[in-house]
Amino acid sequence: MSDLMDLRRVADQVAAPHFAELVAVAGRRRRRSAAVASITCAAVVALAAVVTTSGGHREATPPTDRTSTTDVVRGAVDFLTVDEVVGHPRSTLLRTLRSPDDAGAEARVWTRCRSLVPSFNSVDCEVAVEVTQGGRSSRHMWGLSQDESYDALPGGAFYVDLSREGVSPMMLRADLRDPVALRDVRTSTLLPARPGTDVVACGSGALCVVDVANRRLMGMDVPVARWAPTQDTLLWGVTGHRAVWVDGRGQVQEHALPTSTDTVFAPADTREKGVLAFYRMPESGNDSERLPKGVVLVASSDGGTTWRTFEVPATATEAFRRLELPADWRDWSAGS
Repeated sequence: MSDLMDLRRVADQVAAPHFAELVAVAGRRRRRSAAVASITCAAVVALAAVVTTSGGHREATPPTDRTSTTDVVRGAVDFLTVDEVVGHPRSTLLRTLRSPDDAGAEARVWTRCRSLVPSFNSVDCEVAVEVTQGGRSSRHMWGLSQDESYDALPGGAFYVDLSREGVSPMMLRADLRDPVALRDVRTSTLLPARPGTDVVACGSGALCVVDVANRRLMGMDVPVARWAPTQDTLLWGVTGHRAVWVDGRGQVQEHALPTSTDTVFAPADTREKGVLAFYRMPESGNDSERLPKGVVLVASSDGGTTWRTFEVPATATEAFRRLELPADWRDWSAGS
């Protein structure tokens, strides 16, 4: 599943905005908990996402079924060409996605801004995606926004949702010159909860299934939560201070996570089977390059049966900033 995006190379050249400002902007504009472009680091935007999706258990409200073209996906001012974004020295590589079924396909998401200070205004920054597979490639470009979502799908396809009015979620492939608009049938087709490489985050705390063969986006019957980036073998996420996951019988399970005053939880990106892992961080955030004081990891390695808390060491600062789970996390000291 999706990885979290980070504009760190750009941010390293300018003063980072105040954390409270980022949260305020995200609170006004954010509509999903999937991977997004962040000015300072993935953890900051993830924190804003947790704040906006930490309500109680409720049913997701999918949009009305629609099918639309992807003609209007560029910025209001097109000041760059796709070749001036992909791989350019002044561009930032936001993330790299690889096919989950070893199809050999790869998608790289780049951005380049008019100024050194990136914004979530499509007039200021352009995004370009290059999809490659077996010697073939396709390139696509549009204006940057905070709500973009990307995911890898089976068969060499990639999912993109720009979250813009009148623009459907779409699918990219190396052998297709143009994006393919997915027929959005989330309202009329609600599937039972189940994991899979075709499961994507698709709205405010919702999950969907992409029918690659028939180019459809179908809904999934799950509670509203901030879902983890990877849903290949287990559906899991967090709502408020409670871990949520779907067991092998399709039943939603919950576990109260150990919390403290003014803290929030964000899922850590891991592909370890049966592992659920959450970073607990201060709600006030941290604008520095250092690890915020009091960050801990709460994790289960047996699908939610037992849980442990770990102190996050300074050596894991980079992993925390990207909301990733390092391979040596089991060796960390016990926390509280």
